[in-house]
Amino acid sequence: MAQTRLITDLVELVTPNNDDVLVIVDNTTNPSLSVTKKIKYSSLKEDLQDMIDLFVQEGTGISAVYSDAGNTLTVSVVADTTVQKTIISTGGTDIGTRQELNVIPGAGITLSGADNPSDNRVDITVNTIAVVSGATLAGTGSPISPLGSVTTLGDGTKRLDFRGIKAGSSKISVASGDAGNTISIDVVPSGISINDLDTSAPLAVALGGTNATTASGARANLGAAKAGANSDITELTGLTSPLSVAQGGIGADTALQGLKNLEGLKYVTSVAVAGQSLVVNDTTLVSNEYRGELRGVKAASSKISVTTDGNDVAIEANPDDILSAATQNVSLNNHRITNLATPVGSTDAATRAYVDQVSAGLIVKAAVVAATTSGFTATYLGSPNFTLTISGTDTPIIDDISITATGTSVLIKDQASGLQNGIYTLTTAAASGISPVFTRRVDSNSDSEIIAGTFTFITSGTTNASKQFVQTALAPTLDTDALVYSVLNDATLADGSVENIKMADMPALTVKGAVASGAPQDLTPNQTIGILNSGTTKFGASVLPSATTAASGIVQLYDGIDSVSASTAATANATKIAYDAAIAASGVAATALPVSGGTMTGQLVLDEIKESVYTLAASGTIALDPANGSIQTSVLSGAPTFTDSLETGQTIVLMLENGSSYTVTWPSGTTWASSAGNVAPTLTAKDTVVFWKVSTSLYGAYVGSYV
Repeated sequence: MAQTRLITDLVELVTPNNDDVLVIVDNTTNPSLSVTKKIKYSSLKEDLQDMIDLFVQEGTGISAVYSDAGNTLTVSVVADTTVQKTIISTGGTDIGTRQELNVIPGAGITLSGADNPSDNRVDITVNTIAVVSGATLAGTGSPISPLGSVTTLGDGTKRLDFRGIKAGSSKISVASGDAGNTISIDVVPSGISINDLDTSAPLAVALGGTNATTASGARANLGAAKAGANSDITELTGLTSPLSVAQGGIGADTALQGLKNLEGLKYVTSVAVAGQSLVVNDTTLVSNEYRGELRGVKAASSKISVTTDGNDVAIEANPDDILSAATQNVSLNNHRITNLATPVGSTDAATRAYVDQVSAGLIVKAAVVAATTSGFTATYLGSPNFTLTISGTDTPIIDDISITATGTSVLIKDQASGLQNGIYTLTTAAASGISPVFTRRVDSNSDSEIIAGTFTFITSGTTNASKQFVQTALAPTLDTDALVYSVLNDATLADGSVENIKMADMPALTVKGAVASGAPQDLTPNQTIGILNSGTTKFGASVLPSATTAASGIVQLYDGIDSVSASTAATANATKIAYDAAIAASGVAATALPVSGGTMTGQLVLDEIKESVYTLAASGTIALDPANGSIQTSVLSGAPTFTDSLETGQTIVLMLENGSSYTVTWPSGTTWASSAGNVAPTLTAKDTVVFWKVSTSLYGAYVGSYV
């Protein structure tokens, strides 16, 4: 084939001869740059290898050998001439690619290595110093191993199972100590009884015992001396100085100095100058030990509380119990009780305002806005509602005052049914579809709050403004009896607006009246006395002497005693004579007690009557002493015994409330003035008895019961 010709079309490939030539163009992109290679078929493989541009250079520790005959290139590492990189992984994750592998032993692991040149290697030995098993050491007796078992785990490691430590009884305590680093085992002395100990053999001396079962054997074993029948050592001799406190002595040669050194108490004493001492006994021998004995501090009653406050004993008064627990009269040393509530019970203390009201026969209620002048058409509901519902829904108008605000107080006094009258407050105001409702005020919704004498003041209204209305029905029952309200005082009446010519012409010290009938006439003194004598319920018949009878110097109170029987006429006359003599001795003119035909009319002389009323004790021995006042009262809670402390000329009016009918013992030697003779009175629930003394004789008279 021409060398300069390019084969462009290989029509047919046939088996070449040995001398045939294959031309290879190695640059098909730019044939002009191609290099023509002659390749003979007979040396085809060699010629192709010659065409490969491969250059292999040997390096440190690397050798390259080309075999032309075998047409091979061998590259190998020269043994022991270089260090190759090793990739280490754990669980499939590479750790690194360093040349050197450094094995670090962990806890409980030791490593050792040795060069093994014969085998061209390093031998590494891995050991463990950890516990891999457990065993109980041999011991005498019957020991209990704390090792319970050795358990082989799934990975081949072993676990030691230890027994826990606990107290077998209350004699031993087991606790964790030293911040959980130790187990403390201790003996609990309180859990061990001496009877639990093994006493079959005495405790040896070396172990702190006596190694004996008798006292003499113990002393012998201990080398102790004995002197006397009941003691071992009675004295020590040869001491040049007292034993010190540290040596078990007192460091002194006197008891006083010894007590001082021992910081002991010789005795306990009270240094207070007054009051109750806390010391009971300064020194007392108890169980062969001296002690000081002190009194405890306790509350004698509920009036005092005693508590501890740290190192102090706190004593406090209970004010609520002080007066309530009183068993005798309580003196306020001429001081007042102030800020009292309005009394409710019969034994409640009363304010001056309340007493002034009662003394005037009145019980004041809070003022109201208006008082009715005519009745309402209404529906009334009694206890416990006490409501008055006005018919219709219009605003109620009372005495030209519109009552619109709830809580407004009014006096409703003109109802057709008088039991509906009373003091009310508006509780429901009138509104569209709603009727106004009045409810009895809380201070006027019980029987005790509507008695005769309760009154209220009217603050506004055309007709009733400035008027005062009083309830005059005696002891009414609420919701049953009519309540009647009358004008007590009308401040609207001007002075001089009422004229009475006949009364205006009345001379001084006269009384106008009608002796029989007709116009009022001036009454003579005897006519006035006659009118008084006709009031037999209090004064009896003809007990006041006529105006012509001389009487001066003594105020005389007639208690209605009719007479004294003739059998006691001598006593009555003796009383009259002794009394007149006592009065005469005082230089005061007196009217003789009228005694006629053995009959004493009951004329009594009372002196030193005081304005105040003195409250006596409720039971026990009660002294009738005029120094406390001439009017004295007692509400009994038990059977009393009255004693006489009167002097000649003194009188006491005793008002006695005996609701439970206790037996009363009167002063010894009392002479009773009564129609039945010298007979003590029979008491009811509330009674008035008068006592008076003439010379050394005490007289008593029953006046009557009171409400």
